[in-house]
Amino acid sequence: MLLPLMLINLTVAENRWTVLGLHPDQFIYAVTIGLAWYAGSLSRYRFLVTTALMFAIVMRLLEVLGGGESLREVSFTALAVVFAVAGAMIYGRNPLLLHKQLVIYLALCIPIMLLQILGVSSLLMGWNIGYLHDSSLLGLDEVGSFKDIPLYPTLFVGIDDLEFSTGQGRPVGLMYAANPLSVFISIAVAINLAITRTSRIRFSDIVVTIAIVLAMSKLSFGVTVLLYAGFLVFGERERRLLALKLIVVLAIVLFSYYLLFPGLLIANFSEGMVMGAIMLRLMDLLRALGIADSFGQLLELEYTYRQSNVYVVGEGYSSIATLLRSKLLIPSLFVMMAGVALYVRRVRNMASRPAMVYVITLLACILTQFGVPFVGATSFQLIMGFALFPLFRKMWVPMHNEVSAIHAPQVLCNDFPRYE
Repeated sequence: MLLPLMLINLTVAENRWTVLGLHPDQFIYAVTIGLAWYAGSLSRYRFLVTTALMFAIVMRLLEVLGGGESLREVSFTALAVVFAVAGAMIYGRNPLLLHKQLVIYLALCIPIMLLQILGVSSLLMGWNIGYLHDSSLLGLDEVGSFKDIPLYPTLFVGIDDLEFSTGQGRPVGLMYAANPLSVFISIAVAINLAITRTSRIRFSDIVVTIAIVLAMSKLSFGVTVLLYAGFLVFGERERRLLALKLIVVLAIVLFSYYLLFPGLLIANFSEGMVMGAIMLRLMDLLRALGIADSFGQLLELEYTYRQSNVYVVGEGYSSIATLLRSKLLIPSLFVMMAGVALYVRRVRNMASRPAMVYVITLLACILTQFGVPFVGATSFQLIMGFALFPLFRKMWVPMHNEVSAIHAPQVLCNDFPRYE
C-alpha cells in the first residue's frame, strides 16, 4: 500500500494537479508519512521513528516562522529516517513483496508505454514533464495541463524518415518523466535477479525486460549490463544460468523492438544520444570535483555532444555530484565509511538469511544516483530502507518474549510468501 501510493503521488505532485482548488499530492504525502511512521512504530525502532517525525515537524514549523529554507532540508532528512525504517520493516523480511509491487507497476506501465511510443493520443503524453526540455512544446505554466503535443509515426519507420520525439522515443508509462522511471526499472532488475529463485524464466523476467527495452534508458541498460555481467562472472551456477537466460531474453526483446521501431532504436543508440547522456553526467562530476578544466578534450567533447535541453524541475544530473559540492562532504564521507563497515559486518552476521538481495539492491540504488538525482524521493528512501535492512539488527535477530517483526506490518502489505 505504501509504495504504490508513493508511485502515484510522484506523478500527481510533479504535474501540480489540483482537485477543487486543493492539491491531492499534499494529502497523499501526509498519508504516506503517517503510514511510514506506523510501520516503523511496530518495530523495535519505534522511539527512533517517533523522535525523527517530531523533529521533522518542529523543523518545518520553525521554517514557517522564518527560520530559513535550510530547516526544510533538515526536516526532509529526518523524514527520510522514518521512510527508511518503514522500508526495512515492511520489505526487509519480505523481499518478494517489494519485487511483486515493482513488477506489477511496470506491468501496468508497459501497455501505456507502447501506446506512447506509437503516438496514439496526445492525452497519454499529458503527464510527461520531460517535454520541458523543449520550451516550444511545454512551458512551466503548462505542466499538468494535458497540452496537445505533436506526435509522429514510429511503427516500422526507419531512421531516415523518423521525426524523433522524446515522449515517444523514451516513454514514461505512468511515471512523470523518463529518468525516475529508469531508477525503478534498475532497482527492479536488481531485485528480480537477486531474490531467492530458480533459473527458470518467469513472468516477472519478461515484464522487467520489456520495461528495460521500451524505456530506452541508458542508465537502465548500464545497470542491467553491470549486474548481469557480475552474476555471470561471480555468481553461483544457478545464478549464472539465470543471468545467461535473461541476457537471451533481453536480446530477443531488443530484436523485436528493432523490427517494430527500427528508427527509434537507431536514434536512441546513436552516438549523439549516448555520448550526450554520458558527457552530461561525467562533466558534472568533474566540475563538482573542481578538475573539469584539466580535461580539455573532454570539455570539447561535451560541447560537441551538448544537447539543447533546458533544466527540468525535479531533475538534475547526479546525486553524487551534488554530494561532492556539499559543504558536508567530509563528515558525510566519514559517516558513509563507518556505515559501509557496519553494513558488511551485519551482512556477514546474517548467516541464516539470504542477504544478497539487500546488497544487490543497495548497489543498484547507488549506481542509479550517478545518473539521476533521486535520493530526495520518499519512494527511493523507502526502497533504500529495504536495502539497508542488515543495519536494522533488531528486526532480524529474534528476542525472547517478543513477537517477530515479520508479523507486524500486515496492515500495510498483502500476505505473500516470505523468507524464513
